[in-house]
Amino acid sequence: MARAALTKDPVLDTGQGRALSQALNRALDRALDQALDRARAAKRSPPARHAIVAVAALAGGGLAFEIALTRLLSALLASDVVGPVLAVAVGGLGLGAARAAASDWARRREAAALAALVGAVAAALVGPTALWLAAATDAGAWLAFVPILVAFTGVGWAIAATFAAAGLAGAALYRTDLLAAAAAAALAPLALALLGGLHGSLAAAAVLALAAVALAAGRGRWLALLPATLPLALLATALSGQWGLDPARHMPGTPLAAQLERGAVLEASRWDATARTDLVRAPSAARYVFMDGGAGSLVPTADPTPWWRDVGAFAFAAGPSERVFLIGSGGGLDVAQARVHGAREIVAVEVNPASVALTRSLGADAGDVYEPPTEVVIGDGRRVLTRTAGTFDVIMLANVVTNAAERHRLRLTESRVYTVEAFTTYLSRLRHEGRLALVLYDEATLTRALTTALEALVRGGHAEDHGAALLHAMVVLDASAQPSVPILTVRRTPYTREEAVAAARVAEARGWALVLVPHLLTPSALAPLATGEAGLQALIAASPDVDLRPTTDAAPFFFAFDPGVPRDAQRAGLLAAALLGVFVLVPATRLVMAGRRLRAARVRASTRRLWTAIGLGLGFMLLELHALGVVQQVLGHPSWSLAATLGALLGGGAAGAAYAARRPGGVRRPVAAATLAVMAWGALAQPLATTLTPWHEHLAAVPMLALLALAAAPLGVPFARLLVESAAAAPGHGPATAWLGSGVGALAAGAAALWAAHAWGIPSLALLALAAYVSTALLQVRRARPSTDTSGAAHPTRSA
Repeated sequence: MARAALTKDPVLDTGQGRALSQALNRALDRALDQALDRARAAKRSPPARHAIVAVAALAGGGLAFEIALTRLLSALLASDVVGPVLAVAVGGLGLGAARAAASDWARRREAAALAALVGAVAAALVGPTALWLAAATDAGAWLAFVPILVAFTGVGWAIAATFAAAGLAGAALYRTDLLAAAAAAALAPLALALLGGLHGSLAAAAVLALAAVALAAGRGRWLALLPATLPLALLATALSGQWGLDPARHMPGTPLAAQLERGAVLEASRWDATARTDLVRAPSAARYVFMDGGAGSLVPTADPTPWWRDVGAFAFAAGPSERVFLIGSGGGLDVAQARVHGAREIVAVEVNPASVALTRSLGADAGDVYEPPTEVVIGDGRRVLTRTAGTFDVIMLANVVTNAAERHRLRLTESRVYTVEAFTTYLSRLRHEGRLALVLYDEATLTRALTTALEALVRGGHAEDHGAALLHAMVVLDASAQPSVPILTVRRTPYTREEAVAAARVAEARGWALVLVPHLLTPSALAPLATGEAGLQALIAASPDVDLRPTTDAAPFFFAFDPGVPRDAQRAGLLAAALLGVFVLVPATRLVMAGRRLRAARVRASTRRLWTAIGLGLGFMLLELHALGVVQQVLGHPSWSLAATLGALLGGGAAGAAYAARRPGGVRRPVAAATLAVMAWGALAQPLATTLTPWHEHLAAVPMLALLALAAAPLGVPFARLLVESAAAAPGHGPATAWLGSGVGALAAGAAALWAAHAWGIPSLALLALAAYVSTALLQVRRARPSTDTSGAAHPTRSA
């Protein structure tokens, strides 16, 4: 192992100075060689048992707590909080690592135990605090992000301090970290199905408390036991029913709370990895199923009179409906409508199993809608349709929307069902007079669905141009609903005038308003397109304040209507740029100030290690976010996809860390290997996912996750070796600084990914991950520089 020669300094530009410079270089070489020898010896001396237990509890409990929070806060806030939770979690871990790197005391075992204890107690208090805030303050549960930040700061501090104490055994400890996180990711859906978001967060806090007990020593362990029991005490009282989430008090402003305020009765609740699902009976005796307190899905009654005029029935009344495929069947209203209109074979696909279970529990009161001849499939509708044989008279999507439990905000289940590629698939599975029907929310969603459908008709070869494609579409409106509810139907074949008249008469007989009827009625905004005076792009450009472009698999943001990059994504991009700017410019300033002084070599080495950690964290997180979308294409269900992706990614990384623990060495070659692995993933993942789409999910998961695990294995080696190198070069604060850099990179990646996905599309995340690893690999290249001894002979110095 060698060190690049010190840069010439005017003060040292003498024979004595050059000799001193060469002596310092040799001393640094010997120090690093001795560090490698100690690292090779360390592989025979595993980390202390308390460190292994603590890191496993911190990594597994921390990830489980993060996933449980997405479920708890999504229910309390009735919005997608995955992005904010991820940002606060990664930011807190980085802050904790920074605290551990700041002083020797912060890296002592008792300090790590205290940090873990504070993190566990703060995590245990998040649930009760969020409930109290939701009921007592206008800001609601958003203020709960304060204890969340405290909790993850404590976890990050404890992890960084434990790794700092482990020194050269850090690679083996990193393997434990990844294995525990992989196990937590794989078990999270099951745990949430058993415990729910609130109880799951308390159980995760109890696991974090185990880390505090493991890190405490002597009498401190007994002192830590009392506060460490707080999560278990809160969990026990919550499970016994002494306290919990009351939708009427803790979910103000949601449609569910509004129903309860009007006298509705909460009949049953279930909580799993997909959502909190509530069954409510209104004063009118109508029942609704709510997901995370959002818009309710009407549960049909055996008597069709109460729901006969629901506009969704137009999909089945407008033509033959013997065989139908329903995506997002929810409380079963679509199923009941299909049965009333003569459907003999029904495939109902629902991503939320609790909705189906609660509706089934009503039996005859709900018309037994989920009993034969209805075939119920839990999963992603588009994915299930691809592997289902035959064609259909009706393929229907009725208000398909859900906030799935994902760590990223880039691709929700509903987004992939509203794309040009998805519509092309739907149209290809329709019979000659079959209809694709979409019940939508408002004018914006209706217009975007129409533009997406017109583009799909042209791409699929069903229409010559977008104007001709209008003859394939029909829109009716239920103006009696508040707000009005539109339905769009699209056919592979154009409507004849007689068919359009017949369908219009069906709509008028039910009291629905006509909006778009081929050959008969065209809205003024669509007239130029229908007559050929303007194209689809001109129609879209006529509304500059709203983005109505067709959505694609590459950018599946159906519900994002801001022109260009949305404001939230812009802010995320600025945050990423600011983070990376600070952590690049500040160390670069140190390098400039070091100039040509003797300590410049040491500053360069520490700066390289920090930038390497940032690059590795950046690349790993970007690859994770890209992999989540690809794996969901294969597995379909968002919660299962999340668990499988994190399990394969972290499990593969753990295998790489295990290799690094057995074979100590430098960082340069592992980073190069990781770069090649990312390149291979980017080249093979999407083609493999496309090939596996027709397979059953269970069979398709094997090769897809095997590829991900194989790609992830090389990614686990560089950071494990960097931890050892940091411990050798800077005992104590070196590993903590590496964790800080990794956290900064991961946080910047999460923010940058949101911006990049909207600006360039989701596939760009794989390219950005590759760019991060390539940049990190270039950091490892240190050119040999000639040094001249006192005799004037040139001697090239070695490079590591």
